Amino acid sequence: MHSYWQGISRIDLTTWDCVTFDAETWGNHVLCSADESSFYIPMPNQIEVFDRADGEKSVYNWSEHENWPEGAKITGAYLTENDRMYLHISREDAMVPEEIKRAVWYVDTKGDWSQPTVLATLGELAAYSVTRLCGEYGGTLVLTDGDKLYAYDTESDKLAELCAFPQNGVICAGGYILTQTDS
Repeated sequence: MHSYWQGISRIDLTTWDCVTFDAETWGNHVLCSADESSFYIPMPNQIEVFDRADGEKSVYNWSEHENWPEGAKITGAYLTENDRMYLHISREDAMVPEEIKRAVWYVDTKGDWSQPTVLATLGELAAYSVTRLCGEYGGTLVLTDGDKLYAYDTESDKLAELCAFPQNGVICAGGYILTQTDS
């Protein structure tokens, strides 16, 4: 998906057909996930869902949810093969204890969007210690606590330590984790 100066358009890479879904003004690229029926676009405290067939938009806003950290924003959202949208939520406030600065939630995209599940742990890692969701592939989330990079199997609730977190960042593409190396 790519955003133009105004609106979001989908270009089919097989037929080159272009369909405009929304006329709101967006900046640069729009990060999104998609499944067979919808596109999911994370916003600061909500997810916008566009039906792929007709372009109709639904908005799911959890800022009034009882577990939503005050002043928090969605900093990452990934759709897994088991129809779950995992959300990383964080707030930047030096006066707030680490235990309530961050959270990881998931929503069943084929179920009730109004009742997200708040995770306490991902495997043996406390959910509040996750500083970033970096990517997803085949039901495995790639995430970090700022020091190490992990693979979290969302089906089995197993966490595997991959390596020290690269200081220059990580890109997940397909089944690969890419990072810059020193030459």
